[in-house]
Amino acid sequence: MSRAPAVVVLLELVLLGAVGARAGEDPSDVPPPPADGPPPAEAPADPPPAVSPPAEAPPPDAPPPDALPPEAQPPYAASARAADPLVDCRALVLDERWDDAERCLQVVVAAPDAPEPLARRAAALREVVAAWRRHLDDAARAAEASAAAAAAPTTPLTPSTPREQLKVSELVDESSGEAMVHGAAGGAGAGFLVSAAIASATRASEQDTIGWLIAAPAAGGVVGALGGYVAERGLRPSVGDLRLATSSMWMGATQGFLLQWAVFDQSADAGAVPLRFLTILGGGALGLGAGAALSPLVDVEDGDVAVAHSAALWGGVLTTIVLTGTAGSWMSGNVPVVLAVIAGGIGVPYLGALAAHSALEIERWPSFLIDAGGAAGLLVTTAFITVTNAALLPNSAAVAAALTVGTTAGLAIGSVAAWYVSAAVRQEARALLRGADDEGEE
Repeated sequence: MSRAPAVVVLLELVLLGAVGARAGEDPSDVPPPPADGPPPAEAPADPPPAVSPPAEAPPPDAPPPDALPPEAQPPYAASARAADPLVDCRALVLDERWDDAERCLQVVVAAPDAPEPLARRAAALREVVAAWRRHLDDAARAAEASAAAAAAPTTPLTPSTPREQLKVSELVDESSGEAMVHGAAGGAGAGFLVSAAIASATRASEQDTIGWLIAAPAAGGVVGALGGYVAERGLRPSVGDLRLATSSMWMGATQGFLLQWAVFDQSADAGAVPLRFLTILGGGALGLGAGAALSPLVDVEDGDVAVAHSAALWGGVLTTIVLTGTAGSWMSGNVPVVLAVIAGGIGVPYLGALAAHSALEIERWPSFLIDAGGAAGLLVTTAFITVTNAALLPNSAAVAAALTVGTTAGLAIGSVAAWYVSAAVRQEARALLRGADDEGEE
């Protein structure tokens, strides 16, 4: 807006030169306007009237002439109008009152007694004002459109910020495919378990059930994949919520497998017990339902679920190592107790890692450093025991203790490394997002 007067004066001078050239005048004959005063009036055809003596300059705080009645206007106003009849129109342009300026110039152009040079100047200035008004109107419409687009609510399919784009890419690129994979695997397992339970309940022959045991997993896999896709498209879960639900499903199936093993281990005809298969199916269904119900209530990220998987894996490994070294001969007659302890060694660390997810702050792919550290500790300790076999191998408790200490040390080192790497990844991601937001604001 502040550049409007300068633009108006510049374009007016250009247009005056063009108008004068069209009328057969020489633009160079027009004297340049003084540096500190209004432009001189064109020489009229008749002899000029007597010029009044110059009036005193108005005080700095004097009100504009248009704000006073005619009888109270200072003498310099009349002299200014005599020198340049367009002074009122110029004042409206300087005040950016575009409608009034156009009307003022139109009055000068349409005046029957206006000299031709004055009418040409007024018409040229009116064209400049009209062009500038069109420019301002276009800019205002563009600003309104930008403000309306910024205020419009965004959907997951139309992200407006880098954070929303990142979230949408996770939903579209990862969640749909992951839901279909887990749905297909779960559906195939459920189809097999249902067909096996039916065959066990009906005591059908192997020849009669082999077709169902092959077809049911295939059909269940297709149904599970479609169900996973439809559920993900309809519920729109975050990546963390989806992985929590699927992880709980597999953990429930694992616990169901250990439970049926402990309960039906002494059965003479284990294949004839339908509950053996339905226990695994029920554990998976119960875990899936629990994970789906808890996911909206807890803010679990995909890295938290990965850490819980590592905790369950190495909890089961360490529990088995300890039982192997300390159980002795009582394991052969207490299989249900041993399986119950292993189930606890898997489930308790899993639940503990999920409960402490807010304090872990480990991302998904750095969590594999935990598994790498545990595996390295176990392998290094095993190699050490192999080298010192004469001292440790006869003592199973010493071997179990050495393996436990080595594996635990590797897990600790891997966990610290995963935490530091995750912190570096988060810091870099925040820097990238800040840079993207700054570019968007500019």
